[in-house]
Amino acid sequence: MTDEYTPDREAFDQITIAETEQAIAEAGRMVAPKTIVKYPNLWVCFPSGNIYRMPLNPSQDLVDSIADETPVDQMISLLTVDDPDTRTNVRGESSASIIALSYTYTKILTQMQGASLGKSSASSD
Repeated sequence: MTDEYTPDREAFDQITIAETEQAIAEAGRMVAPKTIVKYPNLWVCFPSGNIYRMPLNPSQDLVDSIADETPVDQMISLLTVDDPDTRTNVRGESSASIIALSYTYTKILTQMQGASLGKSSASSD
């Protein structure tokens, strides 16, 4: 990975907490994959431009089979469940992006659970 910016000692002395927080927020936006919920799938577009599909309602057998994996490996398994040939491509995605996806996926599943129980504004008819 090449980075054109190399800070000097003075830059470290001058950086503020607010600037650091702003830089972290911007980095988070840059690595976060974009998602589209279209049940029964979650479509994911990584910053690389690659698009994958993962299940929003995985079988209990699938959940059990990935339970002991790391969050990154769980996401890779879910992203490749329908097309194992994409495993190499998915493993080439940024780990920061995959970790961000794990948080997004969990949040979406939690919101779906709330909606199924009538605890979402989108579910009130």
